[in-house]
Amino acid sequence: MNSQAAVSPSPAEAAFGRHVAAFANHDIDAVMADYGEDSVFVTPQGVFEGKAAIRSLFDGLIAEFSAPGTTLKLHEQHASGALVHVTWSAETPQNRYAFATDTLFVVDGLIRWQTFAAVVTPK
Repeated sequence: MNSQAAVSPSPAEAAFGRHVAAFANHDIDAVMADYGEDSVFVTPQGVFEGKAAIRSLFDGLIAEFSAPGTTLKLHEQHASGALVHVTWSAETPQNRYAFATDTLFVVDGLIRWQTFAAVVTPK
């Protein structure tokens, strides 16, 4: 008999899973619960430090990605220790994200640092 035990996700993977589910549900409060007061999010648009600044970023993202007709595909997810790296693509009524990547560094269940980069074409 071949038996395989279920492998539990690492704390970083679990945090990412919660984060993706909250974003997919357009739940800004649940998204923000994944960040601490001193979290930092680095994007091509600038550095967002602290929950208030990060929330302003996600207010716009959730508005864009909750629009009808939006599609998002997660291509790869890799995790090692506190790090999670994902690649994805998406299409919203406003933009085409041909290639996007996020890297999250999770400490004590919270996203402490996150980076984002993408090839975005406005429509």
